[in-house]
Amino acid sequence: MESSSSPVLPELGVGVVYSSALEPLIAAHPDLVDVLEVEPQTTWIETLNPEAPFLVRPDIQEHIASLPGRKLIHSVGTPVGGSVQAHAAQYPLLRESVEQFGAPWASEHLNFNLTREFFTGFFLPPRSTEAGLQAYVEAVCRLNQELGVPIAVETGVNYLKPRPDEMPDGEFIAELVDRANCGILLDLHNVYCNQRPQASQLGSRPALSMTSTRYLWQWTRSST
Repeated sequence: MESSSSPVLPELGVGVVYSSALEPLIAAHPDLVDVLEVEPQTTWIETLNPEAPFLVRPDIQEHIASLPGRKLIHSVGTPVGGSVQAHAAQYPLLRESVEQFGAPWASEHLNFNLTREFFTGFFLPPRSTEAGLQAYVEAVCRLNQELGVPIAVETGVNYLKPRPDEMPDGEFIAELVDRANCGILLDLHNVYCNQRPQASQLGSRPALSMTSTRYLWQWTRSST
């Protein structure tokens, strides 16, 4: 599932990841940042109801929407680097946040945290193979359709030794974003970790190739 036209996106400026601890600073200096990146799932409450497993508090949504600056959505619960789909109940709630905050695009991690048997509890790196690429492209396109806005994928940390059948990291990311017609949220911390030898026996994982830099929509200095 590929698209030939790239989305036209606005230039938003400098931003920060939203945290309630930053609100006094934002209130005192409303022009300090241009953008707030919001992680909606961090404000949800899990319920015991399988038909409605997540509770969204409208007062919190409205409060965040009222803060100065443009808003971007950074999902932390529907990663696109695996073959098992996230809980379907998240998608309409994420779309509501996208629409309420007027986010021009959304981002998600190029990792996985679900298998058919269990929840891993944290993000794990994807397999950078051809079969993996096909699954991840489908996941990105599905998220795009569910949220109704362009998607950027965040580059993750990979401490694992590259396998013989895996592509270099840069080639892998470039191929993914080209096929899925999506963007890159470049996490500089993660790329730096991947580039450095993790241990004497592991070797480094090559950083992004220049062929993929035209897809850079957003970058951050720290990992979430």
